[in-house]
Amino acid sequence: MPAPKRIGITVDCPDAAQLAAFWERCLGYTRRPGAAGGPYVTLERGDGSPDGPPLLTFQTVPEPKTSKTRIHLDLFVEHAQPLVDEMRAAGASFGLPLPTRRALVVANAAQ
Repeated sequence: MPAPKRIGITVDCPDAAQLAAFWERCLGYTRRPGAAGGPYVTLERGDGSPDGPPLLTFQTVPEPKTSKTRIHLDLFVEHAQPLVDEMRAAGASFGLPLPTRRALVVANAAQ
């Protein structure tokens, strides 16, 4: 079976533009041109790096979330505090740290 040429992740959310703006700021990805006001906003990694997903799409959906989110992003950095500070400035709140103290959970990514 041939391997896919690209892999993207799509996240359903109540406001694609708002959530995409948060992750655009925190990941350094760039917004792909698209139809203004449409249900999809796609961010792409512009540096050609093999780290992270090449495409991250947010899709506005009308139904509210009714259960646990089954997808999350793991961000690996040498020094977390600058990213945590940037995420807080962009409107994120954080859950309790995991028992290892090596990870933080973004409880609310500006939504």
